[in-house]
This record gives sequence, C-alpha cells and structure tokens, in this order.
Amino acid sequence: MTILGLIAVALGLWALVITYILAPKASEKEGHNVSGIPGIGGILLIAGFLLTPWKIFALSGAVEIVYILICIGPDIVGLMIDNINWMPPEDLEGELVAFTSYKNRYEEIRGDDLPNGGYMVNPVVRYVITKTDDGYRLYLLDMASRVVACKAFRSEEECKSATVKQARNKWKVK
Repeated sequence: MTILGLIAVALGLWALVITYILAPKASEKEGHNVSGIPGIGGILLIAGFLLTPWKIFALSGAVEIVYILICIGPDIVGLMIDNINWMPPEDLEGELVAFTSYKNRYEEIRGDDLPNGGYMVNPVVRYVITKTDDGYRLYLLDMASRVVACKAFRSEEECKSATVKQARNKWKVK
C-alpha cells in the first residue's frame, strides 16, 4: 500500500505543478487560456498520504481544496442567487405568463430558413411564455437573455409541451 500511496503522491505533486506552474506559463506563451485540472492534485495527495504511514501529510492536499473553495466559492454563491432571482427581460412581445426554473444547455433549432432544411444547435438556457393578441409565444433565451428563437402556439400547454422534457414540470408563474 505504501508504494501505491507514493505513486499517488507523485501524481498529485505532478498535477499541482501542471495546474499552478506549467499551465499559467503556457497561457502566457500561447495567448489563450491553458488550464490544468484544479483539485486533482489535492485529491491525489490526500488519497496518497492516507495510503502511507504519514497520514498527517494528507492535510497538505486539503490546502489546495480549501484554496479552490475560497477562490470560486463566492462566484458559485453569486450564480446560485442570480439563478433564483432571475426574471425574463421586459422587452419580449406580449404579457409574461410563465418561465422555466430549469436551465437547459442546448437545443436543436429546426427551421425552414436554414440551408437544406437543416438544423443548428444553439445554447438555450431558459424558456419564457408570453400571451399575445393572437395566441402564445414560446421564447428560447440564451445565457445573456437574448432571444435564440420564438415559436407561436395557440395555448400555454402547447408551449410547455414544446420544451425539453426536463423543463416541463419546472415552470414559474409571474
């Protein structure tokens, strides 16, 4: 077990070197972001030292995990608060009926205006339903709340059934 632990410790140290020394230098050289995998080095150090007689040194791996949580923790909390308090933009045509709390990632957009009757995959984060004089509209919004697509339907239920199945039970009413 000690040999396996030492191998894990060596891999953990190598992962830390890649993440915090080599990747930033490569980012500067390449001119774009190059990243290691934060957290892997700490996890390997913890696991490796727990397999050796020097278990107290497993705390050294926890230092990286705590560092990561301190760095990204506030951003995660902020994103969660923004997700809870999100409201659709006010410039959508019609009166707001409902919007999803489900955050989708992508959706296939099919359209006659696409070449050869094809389709494209667009980032769709939320769905919003508005009521207009001639029926209901289902808006597909991206992460910046820009309209990716708008589809017209006769009823609110038709709009809801036109979304992905994971979003169908996650509607908020204004």
